[in-house]
Amino acid sequence: MDWNSDKYRSNFVLDLLHIGEMDVDVMMDALFNALSENSHQILGGNTRPDKEIEAALNQIIKWFEDNEKYEECYRLKQIKEECLKLK
Repeated sequence: MDWNSDKYRSNFVLDLLHIGEMDVDVMMDALFNALSENSHQILGGNTRPDKEIEAALNQIIKWFEDNEKYEECYRLKQIKEECLKLK
């Protein structure tokens, strides 16, 4: 997977949106899995401001927290800290 490719990122987001229309839980699980497996590639090469990345990750963490998926919250918090240190 070439996470640095704008085309690949766009297709991934589009796929997530399609999944989200059918089942938000499946979409969030797919997003979590992608971040867990490729966080450094996805977020490390990102040129977005740190505040935007942090805000996006906080929204994802909040969704998992609201759905009482605390292990995912913990892992996402680790990812957020690691990725923001890299920038």
